[in-house]
Amino acid sequence: MKRTASIMAGLMLSAGTAYAPTWYVDDDNCPGGTGSEVDPFCKIQAGIDAAADGEDVLVADGTYNELINFNGKAITIHSTNGGP
Repeated sequence: MKRTASIMAGLMLSAGTAYAPTWYVDDDNCPGGTGSEVDPFCKIQAGIDAAADGEDVLVADGTYNELINFNGKAITIHSTNGGP
Protein backbone atom coordinates (compact mmCIF):
# COMPACT_ATOMS: atom_id res chain seq x y z
CA MET A 1 0.00 0.00 0.00
CA LYS A 2 2.85 2.43 0.77
CA ARG A 3 4.34 1.86 -2.65
CA THR A 4 1.07 2.77 -4.40
CA ALA A 5 0.72 5.95 -2.35
CA SER A 6 4.26 7.10 -3.12
CA ILE A 7 3.81 6.44 -6.85
CA MET A 8 0.58 8.42 -6.85
CA ALA A 9 2.23 11.29 -4.95
CA GLY A 10 5.08 11.31 -7.47
CA LEU A 11 2.67 11.45 -10.39
CA MET A 12 0.74 14.29 -8.80
CA LEU A 13 3.97 16.24 -8.21
CA SER A 14 5.22 15.79 -11.76
CA ALA A 15 1.84 16.80 -13.18
CA GLY A 16 1.97 20.03 -11.18
CA THR A 17 5.40 20.97 -12.47
CA ALA A 18 4.69 20.51 -16.17
CA TYR A 19 6.27 22.98 -18.55
CA ALA A 20 3.95 25.82 -19.56
CA PRO A 21 5.06 27.94 -22.53
CA THR A 22 5.44 31.69 -22.23
CA TRP A 23 4.24 33.88 -25.08
CA TYR A 24 6.04 37.20 -25.58
CA VAL A 25 4.55 40.53 -26.65
CA ASP A 26 6.43 43.74 -27.53
CA ASP A 27 4.88 46.70 -29.34
CA ASP A 28 8.33 47.48 -30.81
CA ASN A 29 8.04 44.32 -32.95
CA CYS A 30 5.12 45.35 -35.18
CA PRO A 31 3.55 43.93 -37.20
CA GLY A 32 4.42 41.00 -34.97
CA GLY A 33 6.15 37.67 -35.04
CA THR A 34 5.78 34.17 -33.71
CA GLY A 35 5.38 35.01 -30.01
CA SER A 36 8.83 33.72 -29.10
CA GLU A 37 11.27 35.67 -26.94
CA VAL A 38 13.34 36.68 -29.99
CA ASP A 39 10.31 37.34 -32.26
CA PRO A 40 7.43 38.51 -30.03
CA PHE A 41 3.88 39.32 -31.00
CA CYS A 42 3.03 43.00 -31.44
CA LYS A 43 -0.38 42.82 -29.76
CA ILE A 44 -1.47 41.49 -26.39
CA GLN A 45 -4.50 39.86 -28.00
CA ALA A 46 -2.21 37.80 -30.25
CA GLY A 47 -0.50 36.45 -27.11
CA ILE A 48 -3.85 35.64 -25.53
CA ASP A 49 -5.05 33.93 -28.69
CA ALA A 50 -1.91 31.76 -28.82
CA ALA A 51 -1.97 30.85 -25.12
CA ALA A 52 -3.72 27.82 -23.69
CA ASP A 53 -5.00 27.38 -20.13
CA GLY A 54 -2.14 27.54 -17.62
CA GLU A 55 0.24 29.43 -19.92
CA ASP A 56 1.76 32.89 -19.51
CA VAL A 57 1.87 35.99 -21.69
CA LEU A 58 4.81 38.31 -20.94
CA VAL A 59 4.23 41.89 -22.10
CA ALA A 60 7.09 44.37 -22.64
CA ASP A 61 6.74 48.03 -21.71
CA GLY A 62 4.89 49.98 -24.35
CA THR A 63 1.59 51.41 -25.45
CA TYR A 64 -1.02 48.88 -26.48
CA ASN A 65 -4.16 50.53 -27.86
CA GLU A 66 -6.43 47.52 -28.11
CA LEU A 67 -9.39 45.85 -26.50
CA ILE A 68 -8.49 42.45 -25.17
CA ASN A 69 -10.68 39.43 -24.57
CA PHE A 70 -9.47 36.50 -22.51
CA ASN A 71 -12.01 34.26 -24.28
CA GLY A 72 -12.55 32.35 -21.02
CA LYS A 73 -8.92 31.19 -20.85
CA ALA A 74 -7.20 30.60 -17.50
CA ILE A 75 -3.93 32.34 -18.39
CA THR A 76 -1.67 34.85 -16.65
CA ILE A 77 -0.45 38.09 -18.19
CA HIS A 78 2.74 39.55 -16.73
CA SER A 79 4.57 42.80 -17.31
CA THR A 80 8.32 42.68 -17.89
CA ASN A 81 8.67 45.38 -15.22
CA GLY A 82 6.23 44.17 -12.61
CA GLY A 83 4.04 41.43 -11.33
CA PRO A 84 1.09 39.78 -13.00
